[in-house]
Amino acid sequence: MSQAKHKNYRVPAEAIERGHQWLRRLVDNSNAPSHIRAYAALVLARAGAVDLASLRYLYDTLGQGRADALADAELGAALTLAGDRARAAAAFALLDRPPNAIEQIDFRSKHDIADYYGTSLRDWARLVAVTAEAGQTRLLARLFDRYQWVDDASDLLTTQEKAWLMLAAHTLSARQGKLALAVNGEKIERPGDAVSLAPDLAALAHGYTLANLGEREVWETVSIHGIPKRPLPAEAGGVSLEREFWTLDGKPASLDAVRQNDRLIVTLRGSLDDDRHHEVALMDLLPAGFEIEGAVEANDKGESAYLWLGRLRKLRLVEARDDRFVAAFTARPERFFWWRYWRGDEEDAVENSPDYVVAYVVRAVTPGTYVLPAATAEDMYRPKIRARTAMGTVTVLARP
Repeated sequence: MSQAKHKNYRVPAEAIERGHQWLRRLVDNSNAPSHIRAYAALVLARAGAVDLASLRYLYDTLGQGRADALADAELGAALTLAGDRARAAAAFALLDRPPNAIEQIDFRSKHDIADYYGTSLRDWARLVAVTAEAGQTRLLARLFDRYQWVDDASDLLTTQEKAWLMLAAHTLSARQGKLALAVNGEKIERPGDAVSLAPDLAALAHGYTLANLGEREVWETVSIHGIPKRPLPAEAGGVSLEREFWTLDGKPASLDAVRQNDRLIVTLRGSLDDDRHHEVALMDLLPAGFEIEGAVEANDKGESAYLWLGRLRKLRLVEARDDRFVAAFTARPERFFWWRYWRGDEEDAVENSPDYVVAYVVRAVTPGTYVLPAATAEDMYRPKIRARTAMGTVTVLARP
């Protein structure tokens, strides 16, 4: 809300003030984690709503020698914005000597089960954004030397990584000159915002030229949208997915000769490859001749009226739309999963298992032969972890 207000969006003043009051209590709460108190202080300092005495007390009492680079940088940025340059310099100096020396900083591991959203790249981008905001150019240079592997492979980035990389880039660009481009010879200038261009196929075929007329570097990201000419093959990376069609009594259904008004059960099953926390989204697009009747309901133990399905996954979200089935679930694998199962916690064991089974019922309604789209599974915050089934065809025969 604070950043939206800074960008001149309309934000209720009462909501902002309630948020500031809550953040002030958090800054003064000695039982709260240091990195949370430091971030709260930075948000308040950006809005000019921080109590300088509380901020100074926070810096003086947090103690020295913490291996928490983000807390030190955010506290230093808050002190900079509040006008206490001496303490700000001392806070940033902590990043220059052990245990927070930049060369020795060990950001959160990508394999830290306890922090679902945290990755080393996310924390690096966050530290760059805060350091740039405070004008610490020397530390910025060292940060870029520390992580020269950073790139913009956006299809492999988590949502948190994308957001903080964007904020870091925006903070850095705000200190440079305005953007000046020539698009097909026509000059475009922007003070600090990005330029979005959407040429169609005809424009690209005619020729599309971009020229940098300014003194600053210009970064471009190209996204291509279209319909594949050929069916995409099945794939799996970090998670597996298999789609099957069954009769109501548990026999495999033949999609070459489905009769109009037949009811089938569709199962989506697979397994996650690691023992991390995952938020998984499933999507199954319907062929044109089918309609969804609803998801197969199960009790707390995963048992349904169709016992041959086995135990079904507990879902956080399920939607039967006109053209697709959508479901989402949380996987919380635990190191002592088998011990919990042996102890008798069957419900927890099923929920924490890396395996999953989801099922729903469809009805064949319109005769004809149709394309069977692929079903997909994806970790909602780690796009690299995804799977797709093969495409196919389905034939619905008219009922005599």
